[in-house]
Amino acid sequence: MPASRQTSSFFVAPQAATFLLLTLNIAIFAVTLIQSGDAKPSGAVLFGDGAMYHLALERHEYWRLLTYGFLHATPVHLLGNMLCLTIWGGHLERRLGATYFVLIYLATMVLAGLVGHFILAKPYMTVGASGATSGLLGALLCLWILAKIDLSLGKLGLEPGM
Repeated sequence: MPASRQTSSFFVAPQAATFLLLTLNIAIFAVTLIQSGDAKPSGAVLFGDGAMYHLALERHEYWRLLTYGFLHATPVHLLGNMLCLTIWGGHLERRLGATYFVLIYLATMVLAGLVGHFILAKPYMTVGASGATSGLLGALLCLWILAKIDLSLGKLGLEPGM
């Protein structure tokens, strides 16, 4: 390997808060599977456990803006969201620290729930951490735009010849 090539990777192992969020999401998914007694959680179980739905804000069920983000509809849905959390979360938490990382995660989860509430066709019910993980990617992109991190192809593992 040439001496000029950087060996540091953009993606890093999950830090403590990222690992905690991964664990919570997986554990909650396991609970919903047990409650449903099936290979995927039922809509009734997801609703009962805190899915976001079209009447939640009108009924002052604001807690659903957080709980929906820890529920997942299928194993593939969970896997996709946890992969994004692992990849983006490990780096962002290392860069910002656990407190700011968790605040960004939860704030973007709530924001995504609010946006969904106002743009999704009614009636709807939604679950998943996609809004929160998208917020992590957005925060990484903001750091890149502000030149606080390097998102070069080499750091992404896409440099030719790698």
